[in-house]
Amino acid sequence: MNRVLKGKWKAAILLVSMLCIHFLATGSLAFAEGSIIRISGDGVLQETSFTMEALKSITDGKVKKMYTMQTLVEPHSGEYEGVDLYDLLKNTVGLKEEASTVKIISSDGVSMDFTMEEVKKKDYVNDIDDSKLPIILAYEKEGHPLVVDKNSAGFLDKIGNDGGPLRLMVGQTVKGERNSPKCLKHVSEVIVTAEEKKIQFTDVGQFYIWAKDGIEALAEQGIIKGIGENKFAPEKQLTRAEFAVILVKALDLDVSEEFKGSFVDVFRNDWHAAYVEAAAKYGLIKGYPDGSFGPNKEVNRQEMTVMVIQAMGLKEEAKVREGKNITYRDKEKIPAWVIGSVEIAQEKGLLENIVVGYFNGEKPVNRAEAAVMVYRMLQ
Repeated sequence: MNRVLKGKWKAAILLVSMLCIHFLATGSLAFAEGSIIRISGDGVLQETSFTMEALKSITDGKVKKMYTMQTLVEPHSGEYEGVDLYDLLKNTVGLKEEASTVKIISSDGVSMDFTMEEVKKKDYVNDIDDSKLPIILAYEKEGHPLVVDKNSAGFLDKIGNDGGPLRLMVGQTVKGERNSPKCLKHVSEVIVTAEEKKIQFTDVGQFYIWAKDGIEALAEQGIIKGIGENKFAPEKQLTRAEFAVILVKALDLDVSEEFKGSFVDVFRNDWHAAYVEAAAKYGLIKGYPDGSFGPNKEVNRQEMTVMVIQAMGLKEEAKVREGKNITYRDKEKIPAWVIGSVEIAQEKGLLENIVVGYFNGEKPVNRAEAAVMVYRMLQ
């Protein structure tokens, strides 16, 4: 096959792929067979598709009430039957606690957006009576199924049961309010979006205010975790394995490779094994002369500093540094294998608030100090 034909085939394949992606995004191809609506998004516990039969079989949240369609000229209402949207999301699909917005999409691409509070409301009204109304996905009007359009079999002009098979029906916020009812025809998809919750720890206060931003930023990225009940335990000391895990997560290194047993005291089933292996592979950590890593030993300042400088790709620069610019009072006590890394770290402000006056290289590192060091490394 010549190059021209190959190019045409590649172009054709690319076009088909793009079309498939488009249809999957709009839901045209992604539904299970027979489904009329899909509910998805990071605000639901699981993506779910429903057939008409499945929707009609739901009894918890079934609604049959009068809804006002439009109020621009004179009110026009009808009795609609369907399922309460919030009840469907909460009781059948499953909502996450942080679910915050709901997008309703029609098969022709038109959409409406609601806050979760708006979807929860059960006290919308109409111009006919004083009944309280929820937002519903309607499948019948005046006892007749909603059909796609006026040319569909089953369409009744006197009823106006087009816009199906599902219509979104929302009442008025205030009775008599003009042009406030909402209706969306041909509903085919509901997307529930979760609001990212800002992580705040109750024990990162007065004594660790300097570390607060770094701790919370890493926690929100999933690089570090609290200990439960909104606590972080900033003063708790960190092990070498724990710090290796934090570094690997921060750098988003691959941890899927087969276990090779780089250290005699790190075993395949250890919770940290994959991370320690990755850290060793990428040159972030070293073991001891006896082949051990000491995963449960407390990591100290000099070890943390060297690991972070290596993670920043400054290993070679650290080798040629002599520590001339270090201002710590115990500068002469800093080991030669650490001196270059300490100089770079101090110059870059990585050790600010962690080290004051004296470097104290063998002092164990706590969780707050480790979090701040890694946070600054990523900046």
